[in-house]
Parts: sequence; structure tokens; C-alpha cells
Amino acid sequence: MTAAVLFESNSGLTIHNELSAWCKNCKLPNSTNTVRVIGELTVYKDRKQLRADNVFAAPNSHEVYAHILMSIHDTMIYEVGPVREFRFHGQYIEVAR
Repeated sequence: MTAAVLFESNSGLTIHNELSAWCKNCKLPNSTNTVRVIGELTVYKDRKQLRADNVFAAPNSHEVYAHILMSIHDTMIYEVGPVREFRFHGQYIEVAR
């Protein structure tokens, strides 16, 4: 399912509630009541706005955990720098520079 939706809020919790309501109104097959949003979050003077280009149901809770780990990985690359790979006993290992 693809959507062009704009959510505005002063708190992330309100955005979560609006997305949950949107998910219920669209009757998505979603056992976790969780959606995956692809878009852009902007903050300006304590006001948060989420521009959602795509909204998908996330029926598997592991998808949420995978997203958190990917966010941590991307943040580390941004703060520390790119990783380099090398082989150790036949296995690839990533090491931050």
C-alpha cells in the first residue's frame, strides 16, 4: 500500500497515535498494530512533521527490531566513519576505521 500522508504533531506519541488510527481505518492486515513509514521527519521550533511517502503494515515484530539495529548501524557509520571488511578464518568481519 502506498500513501502520500502528512502527519503534524508536537510529540512523537501523537504521531504514533495518528498512524495507529490510520492503520485501523484502512483495515490493514496488521497483527502488531505497527506500520513502517518511509519518508522524512523534520523538526522546526519544537514542532515535528512526518512526511510519509510510503506506509506499509509491519505484521512481524522482528521488522521493528531490525529497523532499530539498522538505525544504530547507520548512526555509527555517520559518526565513526565507514567500515572496512576483512576475512578472518573464512568469515567476513566489519571493523570501524
